[in-house]
Formats: sequence, C-alpha cells, structure tokens
Amino acid sequence: MNRAGLLVCCVALGLSACWAQPPESPTSPEVTAAVRSLAERLRDKDASVREAAAVALGQFGPAAKAAVPALVESARDSDRFVSSSAIRVLGTIGPAGTPGLIELLADRNPEVRRLAVQTLGHLGQSAVEAEPALVQRLRDEDASVREAAAYALEAMGKPSQAAVTALVELARDQDGFVRSTAARLLVRRGAAAVPGLTGLLRDPRAEVRGVAAEALRQLGPDAQTAVAALAERLQDESPAVRESAALALGELGPVARDAIPGLVQLVRGDDRLVRSTAVRSLTRMGMAAMPAFGELLSDKDPEVRVLAAESLRILGTEVLQELPERDRWKPSAGR
Repeated sequence: MNRAGLLVCCVALGLSACWAQPPESPTSPEVTAAVRSLAERLRDKDASVREAAAVALGQFGPAAKAAVPALVESARDSDRFVSSSAIRVLGTIGPAGTPGLIELLADRNPEVRRLAVQTLGHLGQSAVEAEPALVQRLRDEDASVREAAAYALEAMGKPSQAAVTALVELARDQDGFVRSTAARLLVRRGAAAVPGLTGLLRDPRAEVRGVAAEALRQLGPDAQTAVAALAERLQDESPAVRESAALALGELGPVARDAIPGLVQLVRGDDRLVRSTAVRSLTRMGMAAMPAFGELLSDKDPEVRVLAAESLRILGTEVLQELPERDRWKPSAGR
C-alpha cells in the first residue's frame, strides 16, 4: 500500500474510534485503545506509517493527550513529513500539547523550532504560557525562527514588557525581513513602543534608523514624544533616513513645530526628493509653518520659491475654508 493509502486507512481508524462513542465520552476504552495503538505506530520502521499514525491522532483532539510524549519524539523524526505532521497534531490536542511544543522550541533543528513556533502562534492566547520561551526565540540563530516568533507573540495579544523590549532589539536584526516584521509589530503596540523606537533612531546602521523613523510615522500622534529625536535625524547622513524622519514629523502636524527649522534646511538642500517631502511636512504643520514659507519665498533657488508659494496657496485655502461664511470676501454682483 502506498503512502496516501496508509494515510486514508489510519485516519479512518481514528474517525471510527471517535464515532464509536458519544461526544461526552472522549476517553472511552475504545478511544484510549486507538490512541495507544496509533502512538505505537509512531515508531514504525516505515515512515509512511509513522506519518499516517500522526495524522490519525490529529482526529482525536484533546483525547489524544496520552500520545503527547510520542508525538514530541516524532517531531524529531528524520522524515520531514512525519516531523511536520507530529508538530501540527500537538497543536490540535489543546493545553495538554502546549508543553510539548514549548519543549520543541529548543530543538537543534531550526525547521522543528520554526514549525513549533508557528503552531503556538496558531493557538494564540490559549498558549500564552509559551510567551517566555517565544521571547527567547526572538534571538534564535535562524532568521525564519526569529520572524515566526515575532508573529506568534503578536497572535497571543498584548505582549509583556519583556516581549516589547525583545521586539525592539529584533528591529536591529541583520535580516531585513526580520527588522521590518519587528517594526510592524511594534507599531501595533502604540505609545508603549515609542521609547524603544526612539532609541533605535541613534543606531549606527542607517537601515535600522530608517525602520525606526518609518515605524514612528505609522504611530502618528502616539509618537509625540519622539519629535526631538526625529528632528535630529533631519540631518542624518542617509537621505532615506532624512526623508523618513521628515515624513514622521509631518504626520504629527503642528505638534512638531519645533522641527520647522530643520525642515526648512531640508527644503534648501540638494536632494529634490527629500526637499519635496520636507515641503509637504511643513504644509501639514499649518499656520505654524507660514513664517517659514514666507522666508523661503526669498530663497535664491527659484524651485524653492515656487514650492513655498504653492504651499502658502494651500494653507491660504485652508484658512479661507475655516472662516465663517459672513467673513469671506465675495465679489459684488454686477448690475
């Protein structure tokens, strides 16, 4: 019999045992016997049988808790199909399977660790006891495990302060995907993540500073306490970081008025992309930016003068819209 046929037979065995008793008797003698027999087959010399037995145990849910030790052993099977099936089944057993998954987080095989992390993530808040072990996996030597651990912690709801601190450290990761994942998850933490992200603005690597500035931009009003640190990044050696810092300050609007001198300096810079970003951010600061635009109208660069005039037009339109109808000037109707 081929591998697919064995899978079908073992799953059928699992289902027949479940159907033999009413739902309120999940630990009936028949179920107990079936679970025991399938757990024994997890050590079969044929890999296809081992896989089929693991899949069948998945049909029992919590009633298969007696098979947890055998499933943990199977998770370390040299056959990757057997291994992945055993790990997934541990996630179907409920709370009784969580300790086994936590144990697998320390396995020497990175694929086993990654699958165990992902399974715990699927369990969400029901596996919250795994949070300390998942925080440790944020420092795993394998990038895919680190990224999976970040997502798993997010799935468990509001993380502990230890998890937030570890995510901030993860935003310094050498792997770009891991960095961006950590930053996205920190954004979901709101104001609680601002101190950590503000510290990242001073990281020696430009890519980390850029990730932090972008995360603070996404936080919007929650990032008010980062104005001074973002204003410093307006003079960053990296154009990408300067642009991200300008965008973040623009999201804060008038609250970031202390950064206006730095934004004016960017408008006068040579980088046209950064210049246009700085103009947009100044415009979002409303009336507080009007004196700055008045100053830029006298700049030696005609492009800067045009940008200043256009921004004042936008601000003037906004001011007009805020005036009461009776205070708006209207041309006299012709006779």
